[in-house]
Amino acid sequence: MSNDDRKRDIITCRIIIVILIVFIFDSFYILYKDKNNNQQNDDSTITQSDSKLKLIPKVTEDTKSPYDVTIQFYSESGIAIKKLYKPEKSNELDTADLKTIRDTIVSNGTDIFGETFEVSENGVYWLYIQEISGEEYTQRFIIENFQ
Repeated sequence: MSNDDRKRDIITCRIIIVILIVFIFDSFYILYKDKNNNQQNDDSTITQSDSKLKLIPKVTEDTKSPYDVTIQFYSESGIAIKKLYKPEKSNELDTADLKTIRDTIVSNGTDIFGETFEVSENGVYWLYIQEISGEEYTQRFIIENFQ
């Protein structure tokens, strides 16, 4: 076995160990160097909301005008369904189980095409994403900057 083969096997073994640690503990610690050779540390916990889904409002200050919210979502398999739901009562789904929440959003929500959706009033909103692989993600968020 050549030195290159040994190095590749060691790197592969380290990658497998990191994957197992993440899988078992849902957290990891990374030490790496950026392009300027500065040492960086990252102590992270994986959750659906922070690892795959992020919502970015175009407007964060008080407003009277509708604005877009951008969806940042990482998917290896692709997205099959994206829906937005705004319940009539803000606490409508607060005590429901996850299956009921998802079923309600899929049945009553509005399809989202593209990477943004528009909000025009304060309130609780729910976002539902289903990947082609079948994985499902649900995010509750509040808009409260309309005057």
